Amino acid sequence: MLSLFNFTILSYDDVKIGFTLLSRFLESLCLILTVLCRLMSSFDVLLDRVRASRVFRRNRVALEVKVFAALLYFSGLSWRLLL
Repeated sequence: MLSLFNFTILSYDDVKIGFTLLSRFLESLCLILTVLCRLMSSFDVLLDRVRASRVFRRNRVALEVKVFAALLYFSGLSWRLLL
């Protein structure tokens, strides 16, 4: 038989721990979003500079993919391994 009125009474410490974990999670999420925004803005700047210097002349592959593949290569990773 299912009961609709099963309440769990939480202590003050349980609620405090829950809010602490939630606040730490939100702080971490804000930090991650800040880092991603900074990376995206720097990627856009790099993309504009590559576009202005006309290093890649053929247009078969998108310029964003080429720049991202070059960044992966210089960091020691491979575009093919990620696909």
